[in-house]
Amino acid sequence: RDLQADLHRVFEAWSEPALVSRWLAPSDEYEVEIHEWGFRLGGAYRLTMRHSGGNRHTVGGHFSKIERSGVLTFSWIWEDRPEMPTTVEVVWRAGEDGSLMTLRHAGFPSEQERDDHGKAWSAILKRLERELGSGSSVS
Repeated sequence: RDLQADLHRVFEAWSEPALVSRWLAPSDEYEVEIHEWGFRLGGAYRLTMRHSGGNRHTVGGHFSKIERSGVLTFSWIWEDRPEMPTTVEVVWRAGEDGSLMTLRHAGFPSEQERDDHGKAWSAILKRLERELGSGSSVS
């Protein structure tokens, strides 16, 4: 995915809970509540995506790799599906007009689960792209 943001802003979008809460959900019909965001190697995170219709989806995990230069890896475990731990890897690098980012989410027990999460991540990354395009920052 092409992002209209430099590497620093991409890192900030993932590392700062105030920014994460603005985009880490599949649509604007969700509000993201960050319960914990221990953005450090081995640190834990936990958040809830609350849909305007009342559904709640809580996910958590631990950060296993953090490199400001362009790599982030963390576990992804739905609170209501602890038997299905998966891993998310995000890689970004400088591009012509900003940054290029790739997200890989692996470890699903079925193709259906993989495809469902792929659709959700596609929508989430569009929101991230919009957030970065708005010039938002916490600094």
